[in-house]
Amino acid sequence: MTKCGLLVLIGGRQIPNILTAQYLQPDVILPVASHEAMRANGIWERVAPVLNQLCPEGVAAPLVVDAFELEQTYSGIQAALDNYPNTTWIFNITCATTIMSIAAYKVGLERGATVWYLDTATRRITSLNGTAGSKEVYHLGVANYLTVYGRQSKAVGPDPSPQQLAFARQLAQYPQSAMAFREALRTAKANVGKITQSRNLNLPSDPMTPIWCEAAQQAGLLNEYVLNADGVIHCRLPDGRLWQWMDGLWLEIYALAAALDVGCFDDCCYGLVIPGEYGTNDLDLAITYLASLLIAECKTEEQPFETEHLDKLCTKANMVGGNFVGRIFISSQTVSARNQQQYERFCNQARERQIVVVTGEELQDLRAILEREAGVDVPRQFPTYARG
Repeated sequence: MTKCGLLVLIGGRQIPNILTAQYLQPDVILPVASHEAMRANGIWERVAPVLNQLCPEGVAAPLVVDAFELEQTYSGIQAALDNYPNTTWIFNITCATTIMSIAAYKVGLERGATVWYLDTATRRITSLNGTAGSKEVYHLGVANYLTVYGRQSKAVGPDPSPQQLAFARQLAQYPQSAMAFREALRTAKANVGKITQSRNLNLPSDPMTPIWCEAAQQAGLLNEYVLNADGVIHCRLPDGRLWQWMDGLWLEIYALAAALDVGCFDDCCYGLVIPGEYGTNDLDLAITYLASLLIAECKTEEQPFETEHLDKLCTKANMVGGNFVGRIFISSQTVSARNQQQYERFCNQARERQIVVVTGEELQDLRAILEREAGVDVPRQFPTYARG
């Protein structure tokens, strides 16, 4: 029986190799790696676990070559292919050096292999020989994307319920009222005690407070509430989750809801934690679309327009693809005369770092903003800042 073989070049950015391996599900993967790629903590160590996951029993030991020796690479590939009779080959020559690509291309032509070059920036596959590629190649989940860069992630919370998604959408409609409700909870000491401890609160009268209490009850974050004759609202909470929700989680959930509403992203995750050498890094929102990653930082604090937030977002992006990663800063705070100057300085700093800023006034447009920044195809849109 004829097998399907995939030859990949190991060097540089490895997303194109993962995409083809995931799409083709080959019986055999033959990696051709430069000496540099085989160094400790190098590219091969990062990409090998993903390839082994996609092709559990078929990943060959890498053929190690001098990245700038054309004939050595050419003859090495020819000899390696002789070990796989009855195999139909697809070559992905996107990664590594031009010399390695030329050598693989020459072998592919002589062997009648399909030869592909992937341009992830334009999401095109150029077939240099053989069968044309399909755009279906460009599908990649968040976890696999992060693994390519040697990062493992875990979600810190469960999938939100429909009631929680509805609550988050309500809060996004009235971000200033949401922040006032958060402050009322803080004043009532909703943030005091262990997360598992129940608590009783008295909240001051406000036209929106009963609405938020009702939504919180529907979302399972509040047991009951009673509006007393003096206008004070007495609340009984099962634990500290309502405070966690109003202290920032709701905005992450709303961002997730907006991403889900788009309906065409390959993967959407919220609240991811990535362990690092010097602590953990959080991704409030992570989206993959046609093999590109878009991440967002969400803030509900009173004074969110601080440069440190932008620097942290850049640090996280640099861990998982650098300039190939789209970046959005999302705040529930609105812009007013009180913070106008600070906001303008913040936006100038964000532009220097190629970060899109979304404020409370724009939360209702977040779905459209995510579509644009992800570069959704139908109709084709282009992100504010070019990737790569």
